Amino acid sequence: MTKQQAITLQEGVTFVYMVTIQQFTFNPFYENTYVLSDETGACVIIDPGCHVADEEQELDAYIVKNNLRPEHLLLTHGHVDHIFGLDEVRRYNALMRAPIPVYADEPTWEQLERIYRHILFREHNVNSSFVADLLPNRVRHGDTVDLHGLRATAMNLWHGRQPLLGGRVAGEGD
Repeated sequence: MTKQQAITLQEGVTFVYMVTIQQFTFNPFYENTYVLSDETGACVIIDPGCHVADEEQELDAYIVKNNLRPEHLLLTHGHVDHIFGLDEVRRYNALMRAPIPVYADEPTWEQLERIYRHILFREHNVNSSFVADLLPNRVRHGDTVDLHGLRATAMNLWHGRQPLLGGRVAGEGD
């Protein structure tokens, strides 16, 4: 799905851009991963749920085919099906030659710190293996995150009995 957005840079100057949303369904739990991208090639990956090599290759193929740069990750909650592929973002570190900012709420970061200690506390790893290089960003209800002209406003939602981080993504003026 592609949506046109407009940003007013200054009075009388408006920049129009397109946002493309691509959905993938991954892993045995049929989790939805989303890639939001714009015409510059910058993209945001929401809930990287890739579980097996075929799924990782499907996501990578889409990113390469569309000449995208994964510049942000958003995690809605810490269920394993939504974070299976977090370790595999190291491929994007190599592509970007930079750490990738990751946005999640406090309960999700607590789970990530238990599950992905080798990534988030890699100074304690025995080997200096190639792991994802992430920039943790803790987000709370009402916080606004700028994603290359898209504004994501965090809001608390429910997934069964578990709270999760949802959001409204909009261009300036929306």
